[in-house]
Amino acid sequence: WLYCRAAQQHGISGPRDLELFAVTFRNTPAARDFFARRQWDFDEVEVAYLERWSLQQPGRFPDVLGTDYPARGEQLLLERSRRQEEAGRLTDALTTAGLLQKLAPRCRAAHDRLAYLHHRLGDVEQAVQALVAWHQQHPDDYLPLVRRAVIEAQSGKHEERRTTIQLALQRTRGPLRARVAFLGARLALASGGLPPPEGNASEAEWLLQQCLRDQPDHTDALWCLAAVRALRQDERGLAALAAVMDRPEVHD
Repeated sequence: WLYCRAAQQHGISGPRDLELFAVTFRNTPAARDFFARRQWDFDEVEVAYLERWSLQQPGRFPDVLGTDYPARGEQLLLERSRRQEEAGRLTDALTTAGLLQKLAPRCRAAHDRLAYLHHRLGDVEQAVQALVAWHQQHPDDYLPLVRRAVIEAQSGKHEERRTTIQLALQRTRGPLRARVAFLGARLALASGGLPPPEGNASEAEWLLQQCLRDQPDHTDALWCLAAVRALRQDERGLAALAAVMDRPEVHD
């Protein structure tokens, strides 16, 4: 127990580190009580164990912590990362999220948090790489693609943004697909200001139509589509929307 305290406090290490940590965590209640009576933070010792374990056994949590530990370990590290962020320690928060990703490479929350923190720190490339890694682990998940599309739009990479939105659409159905299509339309419109007769307006109009195909009562998509057609001076297309726009929630 004292060795683990010294390892956590002063960074000492030895060839039998993992064995000594394992002995400590085989009797966690007693060790936790020992630390509490001295007002020492046992959770930080647990994190120190996870850090050292990840260097030698990446991809899983220590077996001695039990079969139910992965869920608890993920929660421990996520909450720690959030507390560090709230305290303004963004680099520490990023390190903790990276530790979780190393121990649980399929943890969606770890990838999401890594991307978010990289983005907050202004490292767009690393944020994208975190989202790419998430997509590689979960190729059927639409969310990392949506996150990427937003970053690509902010970075002016509009061809990449179009491709990424299409990939996200392929992985969604129903109202969820409608939400993705509507986001894609907003990004398309934002990329070019007021829509010209062709180009961004055509992309946005197609995406808005996809949104309405999957969710016909999507009011925001309806008025956006009407706005696009008005700006394109498409009177026939605008008139065609009159009937579906006649609904109580549309006030203008």
